[in-house]
Amino acid sequence: MAAGYPWLSEGLQIGDLARRFPDVAFIATNGGQINISGLGQTDIELAMTDCPNLSLQTAGVYREDFLEGIVERFGADRLLYASAFPLMEPLLEVERPRSMHVSEEARAAVLGGTAVRLLLPEL
Repeated sequence: MAAGYPWLSEGLQIGDLARRFPDVAFIATNGGQINISGLGQTDIELAMTDCPNLSLQTAGVYREDFLEGIVERFGADRLLYASAFPLMEPLLEVERPRSMHVSEEARAAVLGGTAVRLLLPEL
């Protein structure tokens, strides 16, 4: 789901939809928010707490501590690297997960393992 304020779905809206369809895997773009106030981050964290079927992409998230907090609170298997090319600069976007202060195992999950698990479950 395309996420972020103001032109896309907001975190609580995404959570509402994910709750309605618990057997469907939802992946929210832009870390579930594009909102420098921090309010969008709180909303997507509330949605993730209620919806184990909701994961986030890393693209456009300007706060490394937010991404690290997602890994700490929900696990690396709920966070996926995304470049958002051509809207975002891919070299910057790949640095977001590379520079997180997490285990190498968690980093590997974010950089590809989570995507493989969610998008290719038969592997």
